[in-house]
Amino acid sequence: MIYLVALGLMAATYFVYQRYMPVRGVKQMTPQEVAASREENVQLLDIRDYQTSNRDFIIDAHCLPLPYLKRHYHEIPNKRIILIGTDLVEKNLAARFLKGKGIEVTGYCLCLSNDCKEEGYSYEI
Repeated sequence: MIYLVALGLMAATYFVYQRYMPVRGVKQMTPQEVAASREENVQLLDIRDYQTSNRDFIIDAHCLPLPYLKRHYHEIPNKRIILIGTDLVEKNLAARFLKGKGIEVTGYCLCLSNDCKEEGYSYEI
């Protein structure tokens, strides 16, 4: 019985770690910082749902929603990655997966539809 409890606690700890612990080396960026880094060897990776990313389209961003990431990560260009997502859980899961595959994730920007439009984020970045 004690082994089942210990196993359950380990599984819960792993689940919480994967989703809620920040990923080391991946810093939050403002839309202005993302726009400034576009001149470097950087690729924007939009991990939002297709409906959201289609409504708030970002030019030159590679659109690959989180559920499709495991099947299509090899299509991501060999550049440093800046993630565009809607929440921290989505960002953490994508960053951990990509870092595990050897892809360098340098930053992220959370883009909620109202924030994108207010910041002039859509179409300009």
